[in-house]
Amino acid sequence: MFKRFQFIIIAFSLFLCGTLTAQNPPLENNSKLVEQLLRSRPDLFGGILKHVEKYEVQILYTQIDRDQNNNPSFRSFSYRLNAKEYFIKKIFLVSDNDAYNRLYEFIGQRKLNEALWKKGFKNLKLVHRLAIALSAEQNRHTNPFTFYDGDKIIYQQPPGFNPLVFPNKLKTTRRGQGFIRNDSLINEPKDFSRNNYISLANLQGLLKAVMFPEAVKLQQRFLLTEDDYRFLYKYMSMLPAECAYPEYDTMEYYDSHDKFFVFGDSKQRIPPNIRIFNKIGQAFGYLIDNAYIYEKARPRKYAPNLEKFKINYFETRKEARVNVNVIAPASTPASARLFVAGNQPGLGNWDPGKVELKRQNDSLWRFVQKFPKGVGVEFKITRGAWDAEAIYQAGVIPANITFTVRVDTTITLRPLTWRDQMGASTPLGTGIGIAGTVKYFRAVKSAKLRHPRDVIVWLPPSYEKNRQKRYPVLYMHDGQNIIEPRTSFGGHDWRVDEVADSLIRAQKMEEIIVVGIYNSPDRAPEYSDSELGRGYVDFVVNELKPMIDKTYRTKPDAKNTAVMGSSMGGLISFLFVWWHPEVFSKAGCLSSAFLWDDNKILKEVRNYSGPKKPIRVYLDDGSEGLEARLKPGYDEMMALLLEKGYQRGIDLGYFYAEGAEHNERAWAKRVWRPLLFMFGK
Repeated sequence: MFKRFQFIIIAFSLFLCGTLTAQNPPLENNSKLVEQLLRSRPDLFGGILKHVEKYEVQILYTQIDRDQNNNPSFRSFSYRLNAKEYFIKKIFLVSDNDAYNRLYEFIGQRKLNEALWKKGFKNLKLVHRLAIALSAEQNRHTNPFTFYDGDKIIYQQPPGFNPLVFPNKLKTTRRGQGFIRNDSLINEPKDFSRNNYISLANLQGLLKAVMFPEAVKLQQRFLLTEDDYRFLYKYMSMLPAECAYPEYDTMEYYDSHDKFFVFGDSKQRIPPNIRIFNKIGQAFGYLIDNAYIYEKARPRKYAPNLEKFKINYFETRKEARVNVNVIAPASTPASARLFVAGNQPGLGNWDPGKVELKRQNDSLWRFVQKFPKGVGVEFKITRGAWDAEAIYQAGVIPANITFTVRVDTTITLRPLTWRDQMGASTPLGTGIGIAGTVKYFRAVKSAKLRHPRDVIVWLPPSYEKNRQKRYPVLYMHDGQNIIEPRTSFGGHDWRVDEVADSLIRAQKMEEIIVVGIYNSPDRAPEYSDSELGRGYVDFVVNELKPMIDKTYRTKPDAKNTAVMGSSMGGLISFLFVWWHPEVFSKAGCLSSAFLWDDNKILKEVRNYSGPKKPIRVYLDDGSEGLEARLKPGYDEMMALLLEKGYQRGIDLGYFYAEGAEHNERAWAKRVWRPLLFMFGK
């Protein structure tokens, strides 16, 4: 914990929620407890204990206990506490030298000190600005202030002056062997008699008054509003990775960079259930940490003031930076361009040639992007097309790289080769081509949508043979992934053609026409309850479906019209039947993103009070990666539909795919289930 502090003078102030159960004596008699704790871990504290005089170590630990009425009481344990020894310290209520200097300037030297003394904090003296070379006389003066609202003066304050000279109460003020003055080394101890000082007990008293105002005397409380408390609690506990402005490189400014207790210089992540409210000080070789440590898992009674203000400690910065480094294989062409393709707009919405990585040198490419915290990210690396995606294991088409964005993250990838370099004998996917007959409509446009899209139509085995027969129709989203391996994501299609053909020939399901609608760069908004999403629904209902019904021998009624998709495609499939039960009567919703847009569709279903809609819905979800994060939405939708009167096995199908991931390979393995639910004999 103290590795980086071995050669500087140390002071600590700490108070925690009560964890010690022994009845403890008053402060002046219990220094043995802290010393015993220190000596119990010689691996951590041995080096310091050997030189406590040299390092001028002082420790003050306060335990917080509460009675049956939730009133706090404090038991303090000290080690070498001495208010007359010298400590340089920034006032802990401010964050840096400039903030302190502005406070000093505005309040004035005399008022600042006398106000704190009046509150009982008498072992302190604040007589100069920080990091500004001024004489003692100059520091007794403060400058005038004028506040403007536009061109209007709203407040003026004249220059200030403290006529009093505050005496030095410390017994020892000369420290060290030398110091720097005007860029020159002065080989003698520095005299701190004219510098700021504050005792450790007073520092902890100030922290106690801020964190537990209800537990201190009225005289010691600060006149703070609830907004003031929120502000203090937020920024006293903030981690560098949570700061939105300015942003910090978390490799340099790790969680414990300015929070020394518990985690020290380990650079490990501080668990999200632990918040450390503190102020550190480092100056002239002295270091101090004044901290209150709060574990969120503990009962709420331990921090009523924090709970009262309901501060969102854990999402102070809403975005995190993702760095992707790709070390390309030697077989990469010299003129190659590398791309990242994934499930977010910043990743090109699975367009393999849209978001380019920046080349750093002959073998290193880099991509940097910010994403909202909590979002699930999936992506692959390509050379601009899916038949040239990165391969990491010989003969294996890789699954998506997936993770949840929580903090700044760096991912380094080392592909073995590229898919187009694997050789003709290497299988490129689980599909074996196209089973049956397919037709295409290329670049279908709509005035309601911003991008044209292809449409693929799969015809059942008897379609060309029995020209009197009409067929139900299944409309599917992400149509490029459902039938044709060449166009599907990662070379793995859903195998809808092969599975449907097999079930039809086995007389397990009726013959159907499958219409696959390719997605577009607007996939996310088109597949959700947005303006583009409603435009997409309108396009299918009023433009594409009439075209299909006119071109092919369909059964156009709602009873024989279904819709299916996965992920966002599962969400829009549900919206199709929920909004238009007069057009679609069945929906297959695989791995559906029901939590999208703050649970919007779940709220719509929950608030629906009309008659039961004449629809049948199939729901399923896997257990791995993104699937696990989607499961709460799946569970809630199941519960809501059951409440609305839908019955399992009749008009509500469900399946939990243990071990299944969020990808085409997984959906191909279970697509037979929704096909039989909707069209089974």
